[in-house]
Amino acid sequence: MTAILGSLADSLHGTAIFAEVATLANTAALRVEKLTEEFGFSQHFAKELVAAARTWVPYEDPEGKTKAISVQQLILIAKAVELTAAEDKETTRDMLLAYACEGHTWKELKAKISDTHRVVKTRKVSDSVTVSAVADACGMKHAHIKLEALKMDRFIGLIAEASTAPSDLPESFRWAQGLNRIVQDYEDGVCGTTSTRLWNRRLAPAFILPIPDSTYIGDGKFATTDGDILDAEELANCRLEPYGFAVMYDGNKKLSCTLPLKNQRFADGALRTGIACDQIFCTHPGCYRIGTYSQAHHDKSWASGGETTAENILIACKYHNGQNDDDPTKPKHGRHERDPVNGDPRYVPPDGGPPRYHDSPCRGYTGRDIAGTILDEEKRAGHRDDGRDDDRRDSNCTDDDRCADGDDNSE
Repeated sequence: MTAILGSLADSLHGTAIFAEVATLANTAALRVEKLTEEFGFSQHFAKELVAAARTWVPYEDPEGKTKAISVQQLILIAKAVELTAAEDKETTRDMLLAYACEGHTWKELKAKISDTHRVVKTRKVSDSVTVSAVADACGMKHAHIKLEALKMDRFIGLIAEASTAPSDLPESFRWAQGLNRIVQDYEDGVCGTTSTRLWNRRLAPAFILPIPDSTYIGDGKFATTDGDILDAEELANCRLEPYGFAVMYDGNKKLSCTLPLKNQRFADGALRTGIACDQIFCTHPGCYRIGTYSQAHHDKSWASGGETTAENILIACKYHNGQNDDDPTKPKHGRHERDPVNGDPRYVPPDGGPPRYHDSPCRGYTGRDIAGTILDEEKRAGHRDDGRDDDRRDSNCTDDDRCADGDDNSE
């Protein structure tokens, strides 16, 4: 048995097999056909051999470096080279070949390629969905979906949430059931109500309520400059029709209420909607995942005593919420928090560098910025009114008045 395995392993090492594959026919399609029909290879493996031959047939190996490397590893390297920009192909191939020659396993080589392609300029790829042309023996067609990592996370998150299948079923069964439910809801014209476990994401008006000359004092109450204490419901009832959401800011542009402010472990729909209006996007700089489709994240973790309030909740997409360091004493990926001075959401890198803020121009349309614009306009209008009052007082002042004030310079 060992002799057979050894012989098989020897034949599946080095680039000689790729040279033979290239001589089978003039086109790639015919080569694949011969490998499957005459040699009994699976179509998948045959395609991999034909594709890898493009990389290894022109390669000159006078030192015999590739003889000790398995065909599967050489196929991995060929795939990586194909995805690399033209000017970097040779460098990438030599680097990965040297790594494989050090005795690393197929799994270690695959991890190395993944790390390398995060920093090496790669060929532009696009999202795609491919479906088998014919059904298999069980009457099933197969689909292959290729998406960017964050898009795939969102896709999996949606179909997982939509699934009502029992949790003890395999994950693939639950995802399939969730996807089927989303498609059925789309056909029935009830998109957006796929699962009751999803918080309400239907479009509804959100009224931005800046409250000038006020300071938020907690528990849904505002202190005004004339000494009154008003709660959020009283203020909202004065200004709003009985529909939509009241997203309220105090005189310092601080997000204050979306009713109710206090909550249990999970933020409810009203609080999530208010935070989504406050941020628009995920907190992480450069991430454009819409806040409405992201997750509520505690600045101070729930386990550490953090409350589910507007002051402690911010929006982060599923990926960055999962990457967040809840324990600031154990930095790994960095953490997302609110600025302790103005409450603006920000990202603190794991190395303790300067905090970074989401600098998208679209942030000018957040509830925070809209409230700031309204408040600034009201302040400027107030200053203009004060100036006109001063002019009116000066115009009504007589010479006797100015003399009484000591403005008479006559001798």
